[in-house]
Amino acid sequence: MLALISMFASTALAGEMRVHIEGGTLPTGEALDSYSVSGNNLRHGGLRGGYSLTDKLELTASFSAGTSASRVDYVEYPEEDLALRLNTWTYGLGARYIVGNGGLHPYALAQARLFQGGLRMDGSPSRDDNLDQFVERAFSPGAYGALGLELVVLDEKPLAPSLFVEAGYSWLMDARFGDAGSVSDMRGVAGRAGIGVVF
Repeated sequence: MLALISMFASTALAGEMRVHIEGGTLPTGEALDSYSVSGNNLRHGGLRGGYSLTDKLELTASFSAGTSASRVDYVEYPEEDLALRLNTWTYGLGARYIVGNGGLHPYALAQARLFQGGLRMDGSPSRDDNLDQFVERAFSPGAYGALGLELVVLDEKPLAPSLFVEAGYSWLMDARFGDAGSVSDMRGVAGRAGIGVVF
């Protein structure tokens, strides 16, 4: 099977560019301090681009977004029934080191990351004209490291299909949303996978 894959596989070259549609999870840790909302892993999707500096080293940049929406109970005023929507974006910049040769290759990835969150709470967070709406924003720096496996095939064509899967660790500082509290412990195991092209 590996021999068959290698017949259609390629080797990374300096000057190559990659674009992938990717998806995965973002550990969001504990919920807001003042609200009884359980934490979870937020599903995130976005884009990742790469530029090969050498046949082993690649500069990478990424963007992903996700939304979490739920009904919440305000701890101090339990009779209030509010809706919460947490919109999140992450921006990443770093490097990927390719181990070995061939189109099916393992790699190590390291990125500095910036988390941006937008918190909206009211009776209907999808509308902008509610009198009781509450909006807060937060930024948080962090880092992401992962080990992965990529397959690039049919390199003789102008656009070569590419697939990757990776698992690693995501770490972000607490995101503080003013009087609404903070999202803490935004760290943990994270996985991502993507499909795209090399050109």
